[in-house]
Amino acid sequence: MLYQLNSVKFATSAITEYYDTDFNLLRWLIGHNYNLDVILPKLRNHLHFRQSRWNLDKITEQPRNHPVHAFWKCGLTGPALKTPNTIVNVEQTGSNDYWGMLSTFPINELMKARIYDLEMMLKRVMELENETGIVLRSFTVTLYNIGYPDK
Repeated sequence: MLYQLNSVKFATSAITEYYDTDFNLLRWLIGHNYNLDVILPKLRNHLHFRQSRWNLDKITEQPRNHPVHAFWKCGLTGPALKTPNTIVNVEQTGSNDYWGMLSTFPINELMKARIYDLEMMLKRVMELENETGIVLRSFTVTLYNIGYPDK
């Protein structure tokens, strides 16, 4: 695994100081079954995009004030209180009016607004990994519905 991690680092000269953590690269390896033939082109594309005009490394330093955010509320992201080395991300309750947003905003603006929230979640994950020295890699989705139960 160390060989593969070093191979990924060597092959990705476009990686920024912010994103250059063993944990971020390890997530790529785990997420794609350690298959460098799959990982390297995708990672290079991702790193190129991170440095685009959207500047993903610094996006969370800006206020969350995109016009889409008036219709897509932010989730809450932070450390779990009872489970060590765990981040909890809670998205808004209810549903978004996706069709309304798609009729109002271009898709690239919806993406830009959403990426802000995803980068904020990544930032929280990276902060916890930096504190604990342990990679976060297991993601579980739990849906809560307080509506009427199915009959």
